[in-house]
Amino acid sequence: MFAKSPSNTEMSTVRDTTPTPPSDRRRSVLHDGITITGNWESDGIVEFGGTITGDLTADTLVLTEDGIITGNVRARNVTISGTLDGTIAAVNVTLKPQARVTATIEAQNLAIEFGAQVEGDFKTSKGKT
Repeated sequence: MFAKSPSNTEMSTVRDTTPTPPSDRRRSVLHDGITITGNWESDGIVEFGGTITGDLTADTLVLTEDGIITGNVRARNVTISGTLDGTIAAVNVTLKPQARVTATIEAQNLAIEFGAQVEGDFKTSKGKT
């Protein structure tokens, strides 16, 4: 009565590894009023304006002017307009004029815009982050 068709009984083990175009990547938007205690991982773009105490790992992080991170950030691209106290490990880091950062930053490319308040150690690397 409930026979399975042959195509439904086999599970595919082939995983598509084609890079996703930027417009098709997963995007998480969390703004003020959100509080996270603990670590958060995302394989897409994270636009964050809340408060997190913990580590954040993402493909791309955009910390808005209201955002506060106390912890470690690991991402390919990081743009900070808010407050960060911890470490940043990334390929590209941009600190906007509103940024208030106390951190150890390791990046291949680092841009600090006029007005950003930064205290910490910087290390540019040529290798993989």
